[in-house]
Amino acid sequence: FLLPFAAVATVVMLVVLVRARRWLCCAAQALPYGLLAVAVLTFCSLNYSHYGVFALSDFSEGSFAAAMGAMMRVDTESAEPLLSVPTDAREKIYAAVPELEPLAYWLEEDEQLQNDFRDPVLDDYRAGSFYWAIRRAAQFEGVYDTPQKADAYWQSVADAINGACEDGTLPSRTGQRTATSQPIKASYVASTLAETVRGFVHVITFADCAPYETARSIGTEEDMAQWSSYLHCGFNHAAEAGKDTPYYSPYQKLVFALMEGIAWCYRALLWLGLLAGLVCHWGALPRVLRRPAADKVVPWLLLFGILGIALLRCAMIAFVEVSSFGIGTSTMYLATVHPLLLMYAFASASAFDWPFKRKEHAA
Repeated sequence: FLLPFAAVATVVMLVVLVRARRWLCCAAQALPYGLLAVAVLTFCSLNYSHYGVFALSDFSEGSFAAAMGAMMRVDTESAEPLLSVPTDAREKIYAAVPELEPLAYWLEEDEQLQNDFRDPVLDDYRAGSFYWAIRRAAQFEGVYDTPQKADAYWQSVADAINGACEDGTLPSRTGQRTATSQPIKASYVASTLAETVRGFVHVITFADCAPYETARSIGTEEDMAQWSSYLHCGFNHAAEAGKDTPYYSPYQKLVFALMEGIAWCYRALLWLGLLAGLVCHWGALPRVLRRPAADKVVPWLLLFGILGIALLRCAMIAFVEVSSFGIGTSTMYLATVHPLLLMYAFASASAFDWPFKRKEHAA
């Protein structure tokens, strides 16, 4: 999600540097992309040397992504936005594609796999669970005995489904695509925008950042005995079977209170800093437009890019949440937004003056 903004920033810098005839600096703009290419090629080469497959990931690209994209092509009667390959679509695929028929037992009948991945409320696999479930089913059928076997298997699945969609054997709702994510549809726009706002508020309020587990669980004596036997250690002496009484010691509570205080300091600094940064950044726009100069236009655009990166990250996670996960606003997936907003706030306040500052008049 950084590359579009990096590309725009590079173009802006190149325009400034070309006008200044700083050719060496122009050439240096290729360094970050060169380093990225080297890193990607290194990972691909390591995968090839270890597994015999030249790819960065066998999940998000290559034959498995092609197979997932093909399965999501198949039309369905389900209107549930969280389902990528609903039950009725899978039944059609099993009947038309013999390669997938052996996986049907695991996906539709095996109790353990369904307990691990199936949503009990929807009574089906959410998009964010289905690709893991089908990979597990394929593992049980020996598909992952070797990387080459898995690569060939998923490619044959993709080719078979796409062929069936093209000749009308399977009903198709989209064109051919290679992806593990759901296709972007108009029906997702409103919910994605709403979740984007929730995610942004989640970030600036440091929500879900308690230093301890807030959800309480109740363990029976039998459960606790099994866990103790499995872990080869006892439970906290304050834990009581059949109760959810908090069992933190006074010293732990003191440390937690200190950490909560630090979190509140972060909240206050982020609120005030972000507000000051927004006022300074956007308050400078009229002056930048009236007297455009490289030393003002470039910083303004770069800061706009940083803010855009933060908002785009919120929007990306929001789309995945409403189309695949359905787990609620997640601090983990939004963790990259906090430092971006802090950097934006500090850089904006440093680069531009307070717009309401009174002009000093000479005596």
